[in-house]
This record gives sequence, structure tokens and C-alpha cells, in this order.
Amino acid sequence: MGLREIKAQARADLHREMRVRALYVPPGVDPVPVPCHVRVHTKFVLLGNQKGTNLNSAENEDTAPRLVFWVPEVREPKRGGYVTISAAHSGTGRPEAYRLGVTLPDDGLTVTVRVAEVPENQLTGLLFRED
Repeated sequence: MGLREIKAQARADLHREMRVRALYVPPGVDPVPVPCHVRVHTKFVLLGNQKGTNLNSAENEDTAPRLVFWVPEVREPKRGGYVTISAAHSGTGRPEAYRLGVTLPDDGLTVTVRVAEVPENQLTGLLFRED
């Protein structure tokens, strides 16, 4: 087994261990939801100040959520679609939903999408049946 195969297997193992059950709802009229698994990535980013300058701009920290899809399950997630994660699978004890934004180039195994979290008061109609 070569280095590429080892790396691909390691990435598959990582996705399998960190994924959560989700439902991808593509944009459009009467969309057909697609059961899938995603990895939810959230990180804090510094906003406002520009690198390499000393302008003392106002700075703010914000989250930059991303979802990582397994390509065999969802090859091309569409901008404007939604992903919902049930309370039973979220790890937070509450349901989660994300509106899909820009899709980054896939790497053969996974595709990453920048998303915006949907506020809890707007989750009506987006949830799993068990929620």
C-alpha cells in the first residue's frame, strides 16, 4: 500500500469517526432530502483588522462554520440548500440547521462548504421527523 492509499484510508477513518447523521435538503421547489453524514467544523476568526497593517481597526471574533461532506454521499452540495442535524445526533442536545454558501473545490473524498447557522426560531419545517 502506497502513501496515497494510506492517506486516503486515514481520511476515510477520520470522517467516519467525526461525522454526524444529517439531512441535506437541496434548494428549489419540492426538493428531495438526501440522508448523509457531515463533519461540522466551527472555528473563531478575527475580523476587522488587516494583516500587515497597524491601523488599529475595530476587531471582532466570529465563528466561521463549515460542513464537510463525504463525496460518495453528496457530490455537489448546492448553494442555498440546507443541512439539518437532529438533536439526537448533534452532540449539543438541540437540533441544528445550516444554510449552504460557497462550496470549496472537492479533494476527491470530501467537499467542504461554508455555511451559516440557522437560528432556532427559524427551524420549523427543516427538522428530522424525530425532532
